[in-house]
Amino acid sequence: MTTDTPADFDPVAVLEQIDAATEHLLQTASRFAESDVRAPSLLPNWSRGHVLTHLARNADGGHRLLMWARTGVETSEYPSLTARDEEIENGAGRSADALVADLRDSAAQFAAQYRRMTTEAWNRKVRWTRGQELPAARAADSRLCEVLVHHVDLNAGYTPVQWPPHFVHDMLDRVVKSFSETPAVAW
Repeated sequence: MTTDTPADFDPVAVLEQIDAATEHLLQTASRFAESDVRAPSLLPNWSRGHVLTHLARNADGGHRLLMWARTGVETSEYPSLTARDEEIENGAGRSADALVADLRDSAAQFAAQYRRMTTEAWNRKVRWTRGQELPAARAADSRLCEVLVHHVDLNAGYTPVQWPPHFVHDMLDRVVKSFSETPAVAW
């Protein structure tokens, strides 16, 4: 067990934030017609269908990390980065209804696994596909970030101005911290 989980981590409050952000995202996505999910997102070379599929697969990956933390049985977030990319590409062309159903179902499964977590499980380190080893509590922060940031990437009227103040505050703290940990660059 590790103590790297922030002392102020409140799993119930974070899940409420994730659920609210997910519901707002689903409201946006359920208004999409077939042509809307084929339209470009704000991400290079990705349609809205790519973004929605990515969010669904991200929920699946988070579900697997939480299951690992809860059970102690190593369960990879994704088999590999290549497999992750292939799942997104293969899923992006589905119908608008199928994309929304997948997003809704994967989010529900993530939330169900989240509710099974114990205090001890939140503190267990798990390994993300890119190799970072962090407490499982970071999967909660990561999921909230994915939902809020990629909602903007859908280019459907949701902007950073609508991000919850707590999220903006936390992200600004992380950005400032990352700059302070980055070696100075000579210009």
